[in-house]
Amino acid sequence: MQGSLVCCGFLLSLASALIGVAAAEDARALSPQDLDALENVCDLKTLSNTMYCYCDFLQQNQAEIGNCWIYDDTHRNDTLWDTFHHQVNLRRLTINLRGDGSLTYVPRRVLSYTKQLWLLELKNAAIRRLRGDAFASSSSLAELVLTSNAIEHLGKHAFSNLSNLTRLNLGKNKLKELGRHVFKNLPKLKQLYLDRNSLSKIRNNAFGGLGRLKELELFDNSLEQVSHGTFKGLRELERLDLHRNLLESIEDDTFATLSKLKDLDLQENRIKYISEKGLVGLRNLMRLNLYDNKLLNILPGTFQDATGVFYLDIQQNVLDTMEETSFSPILDNMKNITMYLFVQDNNLHCDCRLAWLLRLRVQTASAHVQAALDSTVCYMDGGTVPPRLEAPPTPDPALETSTLGIGPPVRLMDLKVHELPCDRPLAEEPALEHRGLELEPDPEPEPHPKPEPEERRRGSENSAARPAPVDTTPPAGSAVVRDSVTASRGSGASSAAPGRRWLLAVAASPDARCGVCGVRLTLPARRRN
Repeated sequence: MQGSLVCCGFLLSLASALIGVAAAEDARALSPQDLDALENVCDLKTLSNTMYCYCDFLQQNQAEIGNCWIYDDTHRNDTLWDTFHHQVNLRRLTINLRGDGSLTYVPRRVLSYTKQLWLLELKNAAIRRLRGDAFASSSSLAELVLTSNAIEHLGKHAFSNLSNLTRLNLGKNKLKELGRHVFKNLPKLKQLYLDRNSLSKIRNNAFGGLGRLKELELFDNSLEQVSHGTFKGLRELERLDLHRNLLESIEDDTFATLSKLKDLDLQENRIKYISEKGLVGLRNLMRLNLYDNKLLNILPGTFQDATGVFYLDIQQNVLDTMEETSFSPILDNMKNITMYLFVQDNNLHCDCRLAWLLRLRVQTASAHVQAALDSTVCYMDGGTVPPRLEAPPTPDPALETSTLGIGPPVRLMDLKVHELPCDRPLAEEPALEHRGLELEPDPEPEPHPKPEPEERRRGSENSAARPAPVDTTPPAGSAVVRDSVTASRGSGASSAAPGRRWLLAVAASPDARCGVCGVRLTLPARRRN
């Protein structure tokens, strides 16, 4: 035990010594006379083969914007970095590397001279690791851009001294994992970009210290799973971009802590399943992008909390239907003029479960919803297309088969409600009541009389009794609706003759639906005499 403690103490001492050496190199001080003798970084001559800077002003301490290019190898203790002594008022500084330049560290000496710097961009370097004290003397920074630097590891508290930082961009690096103690002491950070890395794991509470973060971009990584703990602490987050990852499901309460989230981008993943509680807590969500995933269905409770969605993209999935009950929490939104809806390129079956979309096409005020529905295609089961939609035969018809194996494609808006087949009769609908439903046959049509001679017809027209009209008055408390489809009297009754039309006496109930296609029957108010 004592040997282990001695070993640990030795390692800690060694690490401290190495950090101290590095800090000493960064802080190697020149005398004021030596500093004054150096060239101005905005007007380099002898050092221009290594770095050249373009500034808005060349005079000492007048420049506020500097754009520097490094052409050659550099070292921590290069005098090159001391040339920034002549431009202490820089506000914006960009350091770019050309193909033949090299930079494997953060030039801390530059930051020690530019105490008023609020934007630093460091691009195309080869910084593999960021130490915990990399920005120890940069408390003035508000924006830090470290894109395309091949960064693989972020040390603990790597940004802890940046108390005024509001925007941090670590995109296009080689990060594979985020630990719990990286983003600490960043009380003002509002935007964090971790896109285009190789992140496959984010530890729970990795963002726990970012209570004021508004925007988080994690797109184009290798994340296979996110959970409730992944986003813990992001109580002010409004935009989350997870597109182009490897996510396969959204489980219960994944985003439950993101009560202020407005924009959630999940496109171009592999999502097959979203739990009924997968969007729980997203009471302020307005925009949901699920484009190009593998969704098989959308469960009825999915939008129970997310009732404010006004932008929904579910195109290019493998949905076989769209149940009205699944979208009922946002159905009023779909009728609003501000709604955006995209449902194209799915595997929708042409059946009565899509009948509500035909009604929505008429009811919505949104041109975007109308256009989306107009271009929506469904597939006819059994390969039967209504005769009126059949294309005229050609001498050599092309063999057309659906890649889905469920029949030919039909534009949904070309169909009528009664042309949508339904597998479930009314009695199988759990939420419907059919008490008081009766089927009555249409009155038999009067036969057309045969032509008679003119004289015979004149003599008998006054004496012939006209047939009594058939009483088709519905029973009290019910309304009569004609349906052009074949109906039967149900269990134990003989089936209706093919093509037979029936009168359906339906109890005046708001839950009444057609027993064949399942469509809700809207009954007009009866007129009182």
